[in-house]
Amino acid sequence: MATNASKTFEERFGFELRQYRRTHNICQEDFAKKFNITRPALSNIEKGKVTCNLLFFARLLEVVGTYAIYMLLIAYFGDALDEYVRLSCPEPVRMLYKAWVSFLEKSEPVKVKRHYDNDSFRVRSKYNAKKKPK
Repeated sequence: MATNASKTFEERFGFELRQYRRTHNICQEDFAKKFNITRPALSNIEKGKVTCNLLFFARLLEVVGTYAIYMLLIAYFGDALDEYVRLSCPEPVRMLYKAWVSFLEKSEPVKVKRHYDNDSFRVRSKYNAKKKPK
């Protein structure tokens, strides 16, 4: 099985973006319109084939809200984000982080184990995993 570390930041971020879109039942066409990009451009972002520019990230913050920051952090740190915060941040920052994540958990797929599918090496999570046909 491939590890999260073997994927690029763009691939991990693309997964997080796709995860958000699917969680909120938004089709690619409608989601792309929110960013003023085409559906194929969004598809390439979700597949990790392109690097997003600063304008895209600024618009992402407007569209998604503070969950966009979480998507960037989890794409960068992966499942080690909580451990990084615990070991590297002072107590007041850790407390703010925990409160923020608790707030996000009410509406977003925050505490989801992320892993890669053995067969297709596509990013999957237990949140959106589909049963494979036998």
